[in-house]
Amino acid sequence: MAHFQWSPKGDKLPFGESQDDANPLMQDLQVVDVKSGDASALHSGPVVAFFWSPDGSRLAFVTPRDHGNALQWRVAALGTGQEA
Repeated sequence: MAHFQWSPKGDKLPFGESQDDANPLMQDLQVVDVKSGDASALHSGPVVAFFWSPDGSRLAFVTPRDHGNALQWRVAALGTGQEA
């Protein structure tokens, strides 16, 4: 199952895909530039959910921590692809 959410400006489309119905975590979050069609990897690994900043410059996403059952928030600056 694919998960996606248009950016506030409609120029970018991040997406992740669940591998099966038994495991709802998405794998490998990517962002597509709608104009060029180019996709870039934003995060490699499991993702629980993702959300746009109001101005569309950043994408926040939730990932499981490496150890235990805790979750962690991450924020990527889309102009750079780096976590902010």
